[in-house]
Amino acid sequence: MKPRLYALLIEDDSQDMAQYLRDFPKLVDDQEIVYDPCNSFDAALEMIERKRYDVILSDTYRGRFKNAIESKPAALDLVHGQLQNKRFCPMIIFSNGVRPDDLNDDGVFLRWVDKTEADGIENAIVDIIRTGIPALARKLHDDLDQYAGSYLWDFLRSNWLSLQASHFRDATLLERLVRRRAGYLLSSLDISSEQTREVQAVVGAEYYVYPSPRVHYSLGEIVRSKENNEFRVVLTPHCHLVPQSNGAPRADLILTAKAISCDSVFSRDSGKQAGGWGTDEVAQVENLRRRTQSPSQYGQPSGRYWYLPAFLDIPHLYCDFMAIESIPMKGLKEKFERICVLDSPYSEALQACFGRFYAAVGLPSLDTNTTSDMIPSGHRKTK
Repeated sequence: MKPRLYALLIEDDSQDMAQYLRDFPKLVDDQEIVYDPCNSFDAALEMIERKRYDVILSDTYRGRFKNAIESKPAALDLVHGQLQNKRFCPMIIFSNGVRPDDLNDDGVFLRWVDKTEADGIENAIVDIIRTGIPALARKLHDDLDQYAGSYLWDFLRSNWLSLQASHFRDATLLERLVRRRAGYLLSSLDISSEQTREVQAVVGAEYYVYPSPRVHYSLGEIVRSKENNEFRVVLTPHCHLVPQSNGAPRADLILTAKAISCDSVFSRDSGKQAGGWGTDEVAQVENLRRRTQSPSQYGQPSGRYWYLPAFLDIPHLYCDFMAIESIPMKGLKEKFERICVLDSPYSEALQACFGRFYAAVGLPSLDTNTTSDMIPSGHRKTK
């Protein structure tokens, strides 16, 4: 059975509507698209509130909201009032008029099409579907219902009386519990496999929350200098950076470590035996594994580097625990831009490796001649 997507089609011209409903469903072979027709923006508002749509197609000028400003296209009210920042749903706006100045075509969530362009609307629909965003939105909702929904159902049904009596007199606490459990469950399960199982391997993108959702700095925050493109990683514990009742955090200085490009580290060591990658594929894969471990098994002293995978603005980096600097909160805000923050458990792993590196205590090697009596007599080798 083909995956099914639901589209809302807003058009007040009956002839155009009939043509669209005849031609559009045939555009994508590997997915079934069900179109709900609508001939007014007022009705469209009600339909969006009642049903979840994966893509919306709308004429721009014909038909207006009852209370809309006469000079403003109603479709823009739909974008700015109902979709943008409220719905995870792409929209295609078409018209035979001039594109409005405040309609920004980003090609992913919002697409403008001239109706006079041959196959313009059809091509836009295919492009939007091929981004994967509509199917992703549908899958996220379905997975939440299928996996997290049943998980939460069983948990709350079994524990509701105890929770209500001792913990959840305030409904917002229950809401936070549901959010955390649902988010953790969906992020830790490989629900793309035939048999649901825990994720065994991740890619670099999964290390980060990009951009950082917090209004304040936190452990694992990655910042970049506005002057020289230098990256630094925040090492100060999260609890010291959270604003207190007076509005200020406990820390006035933020401890950071410089993040150096892996290329520069490897180039610096290229003349040393330790910098080699090996000549065969097996050796190179093993070297990659060692160099990207937590902490990296590369460089001296051992545990000096913590690997940061490449993603968008971030190249392959090593967080260098021997290049640390405390920066005043004000200076960090003025001189550095916030890029992203390490997600859990990667931020905690960074903190643990940093603490372990500076808590290390080296001891001289013990003379084994003084401990040879530990070996059972039957296993001792005589000269």
